[in-house]
Amino acid sequence: RTYTATYDNHTSTKEETIDALGHEYGSWIEIVNPTCLEAGVKGHYECSRCHKHFDIDYNEIEDLRKSTLPIIRNEEKEIEAVKYIYSNILKLFKVYDILDLGNDLYVD
Repeated sequence: RTYTATYDNHTSTKEETIDALGHEYGSWIEIVNPTCLEAGVKGHYECSRCHKHFDIDYNEIEDLRKSTLPIIRNEEKEIEAVKYIYSNILKLFKVYDILDLGNDLYVD
């Protein structure tokens, strides 16, 4: 930090060095495995001062996404997603009654 003072055409400058506070890592944040619907997150520390992220050895992490993990399937969420999409398709086309007469498809 530099201080400058001027009085009667005389300027005085003083410099002082302020030591950095360093990182405040806090508690370890556990890994979050990816699923078929959500991305995963690497285990990490987060500095409460600068909000940067660090690995177990306190090396800075730029990207928290855990892309090397295999996707863990969640069949319940997949089934719910398919049901949601299907019900919205039916609403979109307002299909109330489908009659199959030979090769023709009639929507009533």
